[in-house]
Amino acid sequence: GISMLDLMTGERLWRAGRANADLTLSTLTRSIPSQVRAIDFDGDGFIDRMYAIDVGGQLFRFDVFNNKAPASLVTGGVIARFGGEGIASAGATDTRRFYAAPDVSIFVDKVLNRRFLAIGVGSGYRAHPLNTGATDVYYSLRDPDLYAQLNQDAYNNYDIALDGDMAEVSGQVNTVIGDDDRGWKFTLPADQAILSASATFDNSVFFIGFEPDLASAATCEVSPCKTTLYQVNVANGDPVANNLDTMLPSESDAARATALQQGGIAPTPSFLFPGAPDDCTGAACSPPPIACVGVECFNPGFVNNPVRTLWTQDGIE
Repeated sequence: GISMLDLMTGERLWRAGRANADLTLSTLTRSIPSQVRAIDFDGDGFIDRMYAIDVGGQLFRFDVFNNKAPASLVTGGVIARFGGEGIASAGATDTRRFYAAPDVSIFVDKVLNRRFLAIGVGSGYRAHPLNTGATDVYYSLRDPDLYAQLNQDAYNNYDIALDGDMAEVSGQVNTVIGDDDRGWKFTLPADQAILSASATFDNSVFFIGFEPDLASAATCEVSPCKTTLYQVNVANGDPVANNLDTMLPSESDAARATALQQGGIAPTPSFLFPGAPDDCTGAACSPPPIACVGVECFNPGFVNNPVRTLWTQDGIE
């Protein structure tokens, strides 16, 4: 289950579980090994929304109604299933496992002229990284209810998104995500998995593909694995490139990927804003941000360098 605790005393304030809970959900059948993503939309210091994914690929959404009693504090339920849960005879390729926390961001779909929340999750058997039996995938689910809070009846009757509801973008370019699509997915090459959370920055999603060296593992030799950094457009999974109109679909996956020099399980990409050097003038006083995967840093290639901006907005609907 999921619990809220008092930070100072450790007292449990609220719990979701299959029984003896403030929010009873029969779908909480598997462990949740990653962080619960908590969001404060209006900047008042109180959580408004939570997302979590269990190891079997069930993605949960929760709405928090602050100042309510525990029994009515939170509503929630499953909004997507991306693993073997719910499949009557799931094979090895469908038995995807999810160990990384959801990556949540707001974006504007310029085709539909509408804002969505993108909920990004990637699959990979982190507990057994040499196991490559599943077909691992990065999913970007669209949540259309940005700020709207759902009651429990709405969650109990939610139209749960499945793998087949997501538009495939691997081997594609200029993909249009239609009204009937629940988002997009990128199927990784064979033997690759995602073992850490993705990060979304300046409308680009960054995630890491992990590929073990199975040959060296079989002979107990020490050999670094392969790690690949993917950068894609948050709206439709396109490569982040300036030649999309002339790019062939067969070239698109290579345009998404950059080989990293490090071995092992790479961490979530992070983004840094360097300080201005002493005695700088002009553009040198606004150095561009850099991206890092562990100690391996690179230029994320932004056309217009973003700047750190802190803001809140009153009256959001």
